[in-house]
Amino acid sequence: MKDFDVVKFTMWLGVVLLVAVLAGKWWVGGLYEDEQVRLRTMKTMLKEIGKYSGEIEFREQELEEDSFVKYVNTPATFFQQCARAAAIDSNADYKMVPKAPDDNPAGFRDTQFTITMKKGREMERRKIARLCYAVETESPRVKLVSADLRLEHRDAELDLWKATLIFMRRDPIKN
Repeated sequence: MKDFDVVKFTMWLGVVLLVAVLAGKWWVGGLYEDEQVRLRTMKTMLKEIGKYSGEIEFREQELEEDSFVKYVNTPATFFQQCARAAAIDSNADYKMVPKAPDDNPAGFRDTQFTITMKKGREMERRKIARLCYAVETESPRVKLVSADLRLEHRDAELDLWKATLIFMRRDPIKN
């Protein structure tokens, strides 16, 4: 009978050890899966951080290339440079009127610049478009917010338009 008890005890011990090994494997497998999920989440977050850092570098580069910054105190010079690029005579063809800067609740300072073509100095749409393009590409912070183009019947065949262009410069307010 004692031999039977030893065999029985050995079998029970084997079953208990098997259950313990399976439970341990299940527990460790759960930890492994949790770590894999965390690892995938971290990889995703790192990719997003990489995208944001790329955007930050791009924005910093934009600010370095912002030619308006050179002319902060003399915006007329900035617009004259852009007009030259569009083959427009800034003194003879248009009048530029800056508006006083306005702080908006979103934390930006907006400065409006209105360019009006002088009477008798109407111009082709192509030149007007070149001016808008030159302004927008020279400074990422200056955008065209309104364009009023008018064609008089007598000027239709010549494609000469009266234009009033409103540009807005938006700068973050530094605290």
